Amino acid sequence: MDSRNNIDAWSADEPLLKLHQFLDVVTAMAYFAIPLVFIYFIRLSPPLPHKTEFIYSGIVAIFCGAYYMTNLWKYYQYLDSEVTVILKGCSAAMLWLAILVLNFVFPDLFTLKRRELSLKNKVEELTSRQNVMLRQVNTRISFNKLIHEIRSTVDGKSILKSAVVGLGNILNLEECALWFPSQTNRTLCLSHCLRGTIPLGSTVPMSLPVLAEIFGSVEPVRISLTCPLVRATSICERCMSPDVVAVRVPLLHLPFTDYYNWLSTSATSYAVMVLIPPLGSITKFRPDELELVGAVAEQVAVALAHASAVEESVMARDQLRRQNSSLAITLRNMEMALCNSVLWRDGMFNQIFALQNIIPFLSSFLLDTTLTPEQRALVETVLKSSTLLDALMENVRDFVRLDDGSFELSTQIFDLSATINQVVDKIKPIAEVKKLSLAVSLAPNLPAYAVGDEEHLMQIILNILANAVKFTKEGNISITASIADPLSFRNWQPHRFRMVPSKNHFYLKVQIEDSGCGIEPQEIPRIFDRLVSRQRPPTSFVTCGLGLPICKRLVNIMEGNIWVESEGLDRGTTVTFIVKLRKSKRGPTSGLGTKSKSGVNV
Repeated sequence: MDSRNNIDAWSADEPLLKLHQFLDVVTAMAYFAIPLVFIYFIRLSPPLPHKTEFIYSGIVAIFCGAYYMTNLWKYYQYLDSEVTVILKGCSAAMLWLAILVLNFVFPDLFTLKRRELSLKNKVEELTSRQNVMLRQVNTRISFNKLIHEIRSTVDGKSILKSAVVGLGNILNLEECALWFPSQTNRTLCLSHCLRGTIPLGSTVPMSLPVLAEIFGSVEPVRISLTCPLVRATSICERCMSPDVVAVRVPLLHLPFTDYYNWLSTSATSYAVMVLIPPLGSITKFRPDELELVGAVAEQVAVALAHASAVEESVMARDQLRRQNSSLAITLRNMEMALCNSVLWRDGMFNQIFALQNIIPFLSSFLLDTTLTPEQRALVETVLKSSTLLDALMENVRDFVRLDDGSFELSTQIFDLSATINQVVDKIKPIAEVKKLSLAVSLAPNLPAYAVGDEEHLMQIILNILANAVKFTKEGNISITASIADPLSFRNWQPHRFRMVPSKNHFYLKVQIEDSGCGIEPQEIPRIFDRLVSRQRPPTSFVTCGLGLPICKRLVNIMEGNIWVESEGLDRGTTVTFIVKLRKSKRGPTSGLGTKSKSGVNV
């Protein structure tokens, strides 16, 4: 049958022809759309693998579409067209080529799927690790806040409460309990708990084997549900998790532990903290959580020690304040008593001096009457001796004032030579009675006037002269006054005395030498003590009294020094003293004298 006959056959059924034409067009357009889809996805994702294979598949689709388009020519032209043959051959070849290409593409596609699943699993694993790390970071931050809260307070009970509540909130604990050694040191007593499920004051024996394990480990120890530390509560009956831990809390120094009458210094130096997880929990404490729990226990121990030290210092401060208050009251009472004593002493001395002044008055009155030569000599002796009594009373009064700190030096301009001669005139009648020779030697360079305490300078000279007259049975007494040269004393030991040269001051040196009984050299340091006996041959002892001791103290206050020299018994004694005085170019005038409080006690 020829081609025209075929066309006529197709023409016999027009609807079927049109349906074939429509299906060929739709199929051809579908093949032509496949390369467009490939191009779209390739441009959308540039790193897409197997781009060449996709291009081959697109070319195959184009040839297939062209083949279906050539079918339309069959209905209008001859059947056996050369173009149709060529297109069919190319389509067949490209289809087999596509099959070969797909043999290489499909395994890679399956590999990509497996890689996708592997990457998805890794992403899930990394996400899980990230969540764990975030939980660890948040837990560590919470623990750091808890440690800061524990260390920020100095109250022991607040520290323990913060630790229990903080651990319970961070770890979501069912119970957190603190056990402290009791007063008898035979049991552990419950002091704090989180939920109150364990009665406070519950006890467990100290002889438990698990306690030795807990006390001997620096890390938290896992304990069983049957342990008395846990069995003391009903939680163990409902808790499904076996992961209950206990950690020791060192008791470094707890003198404040009056809570439940705990011992201040216990032989067991640890408390126990028990951590019970939530009900029905199957998770266990992570190692990092246990490490942080151990750190919290150590910080609780340090904070308790710090709190106890602070409380000790507060108690010591309060005790010191009470003692200071008591001492202040005692001091006021003593000051009042001293003031009353001073008033009584001054009144007593005034009465004594008033009575003492009667002696020279009556003696002078007797001298104006008719007396025999012997009576007149005796009255004159009484009159002159009253001077020594005045000196003795002055010594007593000065000693009392030196002891209570009320002693004062007076400062005034005085005639230095006249002062020395006045003292000699007072002691001369007594020396004449004992038939002693009294010589005075004043250096030519001695200043005419000086500024200082004239009264006490006279008292020093008078005391030394009185001792010289007292302990000299026969012979002579000499007094020499001169200016001391600082250079001549520069070889002295520093602890003895140092003279400092000055333009406005000078050092007065007074030396009193007698031919009396003398002193043993080893006894010289003791004669400046109060009421020490001075040996007198052969076996008699005479007290020196207050003369030399008061002289030493007065000389020291006047920035000077005093010393005694003697070669032995019956070889005489030499007493030398140096005092510091201020120079003056003018004589005394009225109203010049002043007084300065002395702060020197000897």
